Amino acid sequence: LEWFTHWDTVLEWNLPDARWFIGGTLNACWNCVDRHVENGHGDEVAIVWEGEPMPGGE
Repeated sequence: LEWFTHWDTVLEWNLPDARWFIGGTLNACWNCVDRHVENGHGDEVAIVWEGEPMPGGE
């Protein structure tokens, strides 16, 4: 993952609560799609989905 802001603390654990990567920020779209487009993979297939055939769905 690429972080927009690096975290200060990895884990703060005070039962029953846990907080991870405190102070860090990410961008899900950047990490899943945009950075790959920027690296020249924008014309490649990202996801292939094949559903199960459904009766009467011809």
